[in-house]
Amino acid sequence: MPTDDRVLRGDAVVLKTVETVLKSEELLQKIGNIIAEKIDQKINQLIKTYEVKLSQLEDKLEKAYATIDSLEHYTRRNSLRIYGLPESVNEDTDASIDSLEHYTRRNSLRIYGLPESVNEDTDASIIKFCKEKMNIEVTKEMIDCSHRLGKEENHTKPLLVKFVSKNIKQEIYKNKRKLKGSKLVIKEDLTKKNIQLMKRVRDKLKTLGTKKGSKLVIKEDLTKKNIQLMKRVRDKLKTLGTNNCSIFTKVNNKIYKINDLFDLSKINLNK
Repeated sequence: MPTDDRVLRGDAVVLKTVETVLKSEELLQKIGNIIAEKIDQKINQLIKTYEVKLSQLEDKLEKAYATIDSLEHYTRRNSLRIYGLPESVNEDTDASIDSLEHYTRRNSLRIYGLPESVNEDTDASIIKFCKEKMNIEVTKEMIDCSHRLGKEENHTKPLLVKFVSKNIKQEIYKNKRKLKGSKLVIKEDLTKKNIQLMKRVRDKLKTLGTKKGSKLVIKEDLTKKNIQLMKRVRDKLKTLGTNNCSIFTKVNNKIYKINDLFDLSKINLNK
């Protein structure tokens, strides 16, 4: 079997060669260096690959952070708008309601102290009142509607009357001085806002003083000199009243409209 012999001899040569290589430190060193170099190359290649991927990931994170910041800014901005919305809407709504109320009350008056009776005809009571107390002729056609206000049992309830024309209402209101000395009082049908404003203005006038002899200011405490000055101020503001359901005061023959307490500081007391 010559073929088998050749195979065996070949295997023997290989084994001999391997044995020789393993015994050669120099050759083993070279093989080790080659393997180490290949490993280093592979590691460096992997490092570069992951560095590129890491750089790409960092770019994506930066973009994500930028997007988050933008969304947070947008959210905060719109949150402020949303939080501010109810207040601004309420202010606008309140102003619109007050303006509408003001318009609908322009032709109305409230009469205080007018005796009431069971099953009374309030229109007839107003006609009689205007003729006897105001010397003004009023007919049923001039009255839009009228009724008593409130639920007071032990006191005479005020009588609210709405006229068909503002001119009729104004004529009666301008003649209210004829009631001076009686228990009868005529007032305009102010809105709730202006009723509160009138009260606040009158409360403030109790501590009113002046600055540099001309502009009104509110004083918590007054010197003896300013007490006398305050009396002059109050005397000038005795004409505080209403017209067309708005609040006015007259100083030195000049009429000032009072929309809020700040308007008091605009009044000039100089002659």
